[in-house]
Amino acid sequence: MSWVWVFVVIGVVGLLSLVGWAVWLFHKAADVWSEIAMLGRRAEELGSLLEQLRPEPTPEQLQAVRDRTRVARRG
Repeated sequence: MSWVWVFVVIGVVGLLSLVGWAVWLFHKAADVWSEIAMLGRRAEELGSLLEQLRPEPTPEQLQAVRDRTRVARRG
């Protein structure tokens, strides 16, 4: 009859391990979600900063781009 108790104890320990693992996994998933949200906020900030840095090209630069695209189209 003692073998029944051994299996009961193994089952309870296994169940507790499974619950502990699920709680750990939930916390890790919450951490990952938080980091993804932070990454989104940082990307928005970066986009805002990059909009402020957009320089106006000089006429010479515009002409150089036009010349390059014409050459590339002729290919």
